[in-house]
Amino acid sequence: MQTERIKYPMGALTAEGALIYDENVSGKRPAVLLAPNWMGVTDTAIQRGELVAENRYVVFVADMYGAGTRPVDFGEAAALANPLRADAIEQRRRIKAAFETMSAQAKTCNLIDDRRAAVGFCFGGGNVLELARDGGRSGSGRFDPR
Repeated sequence: MQTERIKYPMGALTAEGALIYDENVSGKRPAVLLAPNWMGVTDTAIQRGELVAENRYVVFVADMYGAGTRPVDFGEAAALANPLRADAIEQRRRIKAAFETMSAQAKTCNLIDDRRAAVGFCFGGGNVLELARDGGRSGSGRFDPR
């Protein structure tokens, strides 16, 4: 399993997500944006992404806080997540940046076809909902919440 840390612009911040795929699979595959819980891009989130990638997907784990900003406990996670929950415009901007980065990066590597999806749990589920509310439009693909 290949995991590449990818830095990308997210408004005024620089984010760092993870692109995960099975390098032994040939051909293009669907892409899945994985929005993790409020603990962010952790080893556990990467492991969950690897489980999905094993099923012939390309996965991108979204960073909602910015490179190097990783909560160490639930208190820090709440302090980072709650302001985003209160600001849907910023929340949408950040999750959309992850979606667009996933689409562009995987397409550049010639890994993905035209199919895109997004999944999330807890805080991540709320981020995916905001992506759907925004329409998930990007020049590299469109998220269809149907």
